[in-house]
Amino acid sequence: MNGGVQARRWGAHPEADDQGTWPWAGRPAWPLLDRHYQYLTPDERAAFRRLSVLGTEFDAEAAAAVCRDSRLGAMDIVGALAVLEARGLIQRVRGDSEKSRFRWSEGTVEYGAARLAECLETVSVNGLLVDWIWDHVRWLTHAYMLSREQSEWFADRMDYLERAVEWTWRTGHDDRHDLMVVLLANLWLHSGRQDAGRRLVDRALGRSEYSPYRSDLLLWGLWFRNDGESGEYLDVVQGAVVAARATGTDSVLMRAVTSLACVYVRLEDHESARRCFEEAMGLARQLNDDFSLSLCSHIYAWFLLGTGEHAEACAAISVTTPAFEEQAEPFQYASYRFVAGATDLATGALDAAEVHMRAAVGIFNSSGPSCFYPVGGLALIALLRGQPSRCLMLLAAYDRFRAGAGRQTRVPLWWEQRLSDARLAAGARLEADEIQDIGQTAQGYTDQQLISYALGSADRLPPRQPSTLTRREHEIALLVAQGLSNRRIADHLQIAESTVASHTKRIYAKLGIRSRTQLAGWVADRSPRGVPRPQIATPAQESASSGDGPFPGGVALRM
Repeated sequence: MNGGVQARRWGAHPEADDQGTWPWAGRPAWPLLDRHYQYLTPDERAAFRRLSVLGTEFDAEAAAAVCRDSRLGAMDIVGALAVLEARGLIQRVRGDSEKSRFRWSEGTVEYGAARLAECLETVSVNGLLVDWIWDHVRWLTHAYMLSREQSEWFADRMDYLERAVEWTWRTGHDDRHDLMVVLLANLWLHSGRQDAGRRLVDRALGRSEYSPYRSDLLLWGLWFRNDGESGEYLDVVQGAVVAARATGTDSVLMRAVTSLACVYVRLEDHESARRCFEEAMGLARQLNDDFSLSLCSHIYAWFLLGTGEHAEACAAISVTTPAFEEQAEPFQYASYRFVAGATDLATGALDAAEVHMRAAVGIFNSSGPSCFYPVGGLALIALLRGQPSRCLMLLAAYDRFRAGAGRQTRVPLWWEQRLSDARLAAGARLEADEIQDIGQTAQGYTDQQLISYALGSADRLPPRQPSTLTRREHEIALLVAQGLSNRRIADHLQIAESTVASHTKRIYAKLGIRSRTQLAGWVADRSPRGVPRPQIATPAQESASSGDGPFPGGVALRM
């Protein structure tokens, strides 16, 4: 067809509305796009149409995944992208990444999607997108968790994973949907999108009772709620284990059995927990998966420390391979260093324990949800080294980071008891005014300053210096604390976005902090109680007030 895409009757075509009318007819910019489209070769037209399934931004790897077929090879696709860029249909995104990225307008995407549907390719090309994503998700069918490299790959392509999830939801009979949901919910959890992840999992649970990945969905639905009694947890996880055994997939069963072990730990059923941990580690060995074995062994070693089986904990942690550091996510590696440090601490190896604990603090930093664990470990080491002041200062830091982690982060009673005993022992060696001074000094420091103290060896924190922020820097700090982006702050203050970025860097340097979260904490600590700060609406607040969500079915899954 050489003319414009006109409104027409499509009968029962799946892309038409109830009256059979094409939904995107009559767009004013389309005549110009028609002219561009006419001058493309058939292969270039095919690439143009198929790229529409990727949305307004895409990379070269994604383009190859949805465009390649028996006629279009890798070099053909590269050539087509060059032509589309030369004609101004797509624009190359300049950035620090070595990966080629492109963007195009929503209107051009809609036009491409219309052409795709006209050629009856919508289903097949979306299928190519799903197949490409699944080739990476399928790792979870034979491993406990993704490696760092795999997680980073998905973190950079979360939009494509979302599209694959929504397409498989629409088709209704693709079990791959459920495992992709598990992965997307996991990524959202670590991005602060717990509510969206919970809704996504709940929706998937209603899709099919016979999914091979229903066990994983049940587990994630439970962890997202995280508000039930231990008996309720046990019923759900036992059901997940039954579902996992029915699939015959060792990786699915390994995740379910490990979760069941953790529930038994909470119930203090140590023998049942031990059996589950040993079964999970046996499954990892059957899969010849050293990475999963290491992850399971770290959880098991932490359990053994709680039961006082220190030699067994040392044996469990020793299965960690040198390659684990390269494969693990930062929080996984930090957790390993903490458990290794706790094991050394339990056996009296203080120097080795301190090395591990400091490494864990450095990786977690103050923004890590479990940062307080190694800070508490360093407090115990300080007490054993005869530094009661440092012990109490670190415990004050522990209390702050623990409170910041939220109620969903549970700490074993035996570990809390050790820290409580250390607090009493350290306090018994100091005068009351010294204890009060330590608390007041710690309270006046930022999270990042407390982290720096934990990573050092000083016994006491130096007196806090007053802030030297300028009036403009204070103004920007208040707006950052509201969660506004640099662009929104620039618009509000009527200054350049680059000026906001420069001010923010100077604020970080002056306060010794490294993130907007830490700056928000600094502002909160210094704001007069009961005096509201001036507020301007954030984009999220505006979107929430409208009640609209970008996904069908009432699921507001914001990225």
